[in-house]
Amino acid sequence: MPGPEVLLYGLPLAFLAGFIDAVAGGGGTITLPTLLLMGLNPAQVVATNKLLAIFGSGSATVQYWRKGHVEKALVLRLVPLALLGSALGAYLVHFVSPAAFQTLVGVVILGVGVLVLANKRFGLEDRYPGLTARTLALTLPGALIIGMYDGFLGPGTGTFLMFLFALAGFNLVRSSGNARTINFATNLGAF
Repeated sequence: MPGPEVLLYGLPLAFLAGFIDAVAGGGGTITLPTLLLMGLNPAQVVATNKLLAIFGSGSATVQYWRKGHVEKALVLRLVPLALLGSALGAYLVHFVSPAAFQTLVGVVILGVGVLVLANKRFGLEDRYPGLTARTLALTLPGALIIGMYDGFLGPGTGTFLMFLFALAGFNLVRSSGNARTINFATNLGAF
């Protein structure tokens, strides 16, 4: 169990992670390794990370929603699948060894970095065709799978969701608004 000395590095890193998460997502890339360094087991790491993330994603969701940057007709269809997926992912984390979990965290953080660097032009234009069969065929399974991933591990979920919405035709601002809303749901479901 961690002692009080973890506050020396834990609190500043938690603040930084919360700020990053509220602005663009990705706070889990900081909190997960920090929580692992504190000696928590994988289930405790995911639960603690989700509790922190609920506040950042919740406040960001409210702001995007108020400003009209959320495609409500689509997002309301995706929320139940995202909740279900993240709850299932959080359940599955109980079956992973701490060593395997630490390895997964490292691999995923590197993978997210490569994905972001390789796709700098995503979301520059708004080409959203509306609530079409193609849009639903892409986003419904995407919300379930990314939800499972977020409940199981989490780092990069906001980025993956933004890419999903950019593939559906949204510009960066609307992709981010939709992603923050779904990410709020996945954080709740996993917690």
